[in-house]
Amino acid sequence: MSLSATSPQETIRAWIEFVLGIPVINAEQDDPTAPRRLKEAEVDTYAALEIASDDSTSSTNYEHTGADEINTVAEEEILGSVTPASEIEVASVFGFDLDTIARFETAGGNYERAVVSVDAVNKLLQFATDALDFDIALLDTVFAQDTVEYTDSLIRRGDMPIEFYGQNAWGYARALQLAIGGPSYLNTFSNLNIALAVRGEITDEPVLRSATRETGASMMLGFEWTDSAAGAIGAAAEVEIDATAMEESP
Repeated sequence: MSLSATSPQETIRAWIEFVLGIPVINAEQDDPTAPRRLKEAEVDTYAALEIASDDSTSSTNYEHTGADEINTVAEEEILGSVTPASEIEVASVFGFDLDTIARFETAGGNYERAVVSVDAVNKLLQFATDALDFDIALLDTVFAQDTVEYTDSLIRRGDMPIEFYGQNAWGYARALQLAIGGPSYLNTFSNLNIALAVRGEITDEPVLRSATRETGASMMLGFEWTDSAAGAIGAAAEVEIDATAMEESP
């Protein structure tokens, strides 16, 4: 199975729809006409789910994931010994910021210059006027000295109630219960850092907060995934390291 989903919520919904072969809608979506449209399309069996994050989230800020230096390469040649320059295009400006010390490793030696601004759109490192008074060849390495890479991580976990409507609702609920942990589940989620777990037994009681339809069967699942955003800490930054340990998965 190949999913093109762009969020954990959509990945979970699409996987359930795939393994059961019935439409699955998000109960919290801003579309109260969804059940009616399914009925108009002569769809008599479907499921609705809701992802409700609880308060048991935790984060670890500035978790070091890289070396003490981040580097890129020059994307243009600079003949600074003849005509000094004030900026240079590089492959990536990630890790470079105001006051970052850029170290150029060139055939003529190593040079250090302070970055005065960064043009992220055009991938330009900008320096004081005529600061680049040495030769830089294409693909020469440029280091962002004393810069560390980090990952800002947030664990999201909570309950995912799901209800089944129409014919053989209990059968579909049972099939989903058995599918969690099976080959399709592992194939879909093993590399996505998403986990599902069955919480409780199948019931005929409503589990969605805004249930307005007659439930055939329902069940409660638990979910967990980690949202991460990569970034960089500049040399001049003052950072408090949060070493909070992640909570145990439910």
